[in-house]
Amino acid sequence: MKREHCHLLLCGPFPEPVGGVSIHLRRLLAALAAQPRYTVRCVDEAGRRKPGLFNLRSLNAWAYLRLLWWADLVHVHSSVTLFRLLHVLCARLLGKPVIVTLHSHRPRHRLEHGLTRLCCALAQAVVAVNGVIRDAVCPAALVIPAYIAPGADEEWVPAALQDWIDRQRGQGRLLLVSNAYKLARFDGADLYGLDTLLEVFERAPVRRRYALLFVVASVDGCEAAYAGYQRRIVERGLQEQVLLVHQPMPFAGLLKRCDVSVRATNTDGDALSVRESLSYGKRTLASDCVARPAGAELFATRDADALAALLQAPARHGAADVDSFDLSLVNLYGTLS
Repeated sequence: MKREHCHLLLCGPFPEPVGGVSIHLRRLLAALAAQPRYTVRCVDEAGRRKPGLFNLRSLNAWAYLRLLWWADLVHVHSSVTLFRLLHVLCARLLGKPVIVTLHSHRPRHRLEHGLTRLCCALAQAVVAVNGVIRDAVCPAALVIPAYIAPGADEEWVPAALQDWIDRQRGQGRLLLVSNAYKLARFDGADLYGLDTLLEVFERAPVRRRYALLFVVASVDGCEAAYAGYQRRIVERGLQEQVLLVHQPMPFAGLLKRCDVSVRATNTDGDALSVRESLSYGKRTLASDCVARPAGAELFATRDADALAALLQAPARHGAADVDSFDLSLVNLYGTLS
């Protein structure tokens, strides 16, 4: 029998730092606040602890188990394999139904892949944010993209960045934006494609037409890479048109103000920035490493020539309709609680 009221426990990284999964969780929390059937509590996994929010890294087993016992339904968003396994095993031992969302799948070895598959087998429902992840891990998973529309409170830009944008526009350039959670590597290459973007901006026609603002949410563990890219920008004389900043801020404000957004990753989940850019009616360029939403213009992954040609060509698509998928998750909760 369906409960009149449901205690929902969300497990995963909450901002800050700002990343795709943490932004998804913050927006999901806001959407659930408008659903009177649900009372929501959270288990935060982020390295930065916040007042009033239980953090798994506190190692307080009693507080963690109390939250699980309180819950009627547990929704796991962990990207850390061992955290995901812990949540699923403990919830199942306590007889709690579990949903696992796979926001990405970049296993470092077979054991990690196997543990992810085990979590999926133990869960009552599995959500993959795209078909590539579903096919690689759990063919029975539901494909529900991660995009939830941003609120107006996310559309701000720091004054210093706005000044830089205004200066570039005053010089006749269009604003191109891109971002990364961290300057990580995948398959031996820069995951977020910053190196590809810098190669593109070494072309004088691109620099004359565009300015690039690239935002990194966190430099924890990638300080050397961040410093190296800053040096490269100066050494190649790109500092007038390229700004690389470490700024833990929502990306929505820049997407709202930009002319073009670029997602140059060499692997991906359901990139919030791609759907968000489309929702603002912006020209949206993305690598072809995974299927992208309708309206995005694709270029060959890690191909600087292809991206440069696309930037110099007219836009291929007009405005695109973009769905927010919060109600898809609420409907799924209803089937399990």
